[in-house]
Amino acid sequence: MTRFLLIPALALVATTASADAPLSKEAYAKKHYLVDGDSSQRDAINRCLHAWGTHPFGDGTGHKLRVIETSIRVMGFGGAETVDSDATAYDQLILIKPSVNAMTKTTYQFLNPKGWYCFDTSVTALGTSIVKLHCDAKLADAKQGTDVLAAEGGGRDGGVVVLGKSEVHRLCE
Repeated sequence: MTRFLLIPALALVATTASADAPLSKEAYAKKHYLVDGDSSQRDAINRCLHAWGTHPFGDGTGHKLRVIETSIRVMGFGGAETVDSDATAYDQLILIKPSVNAMTKTTYQFLNPKGWYCFDTSVTALGTSIVKLHCDAKLADAKQGTDVLAAEGGGRDGGVVVLGKSEVHRLCE
């Protein structure tokens, strides 16, 4: 009986170890749907590229991007927390479609060290938005921010915050 318990445990360790390796473009494209982007997505990406200033994407064309779908959470109900934990071996553009956070706490985890995360925009009303960002990842908001009776923390510019709080926490080892 001990043999049967030991074999699955070894398989789990081997699977976990290989999952930590950064993904190639081909492996990432198999796991995530990548697009050229429609005109509104490209407009948002171009505004983020401008906000970053120096970046490896040239004029922004010719680079496939990943789109993370809209997230809506109200009073703790709605979409699941957004977690992007796949590391790439190359710089990857990632567009986060507009998100709404009302009367709740929402956490985004952007953990790809080579991820260039672009919020199309986000709205937080009577709530808290927390972005946990890998130490080497980049983050920008495609819209200029607006705060109304809000606390802004962690250096994230952009989005709309009304009677709420928006924070960015860098995850550095």
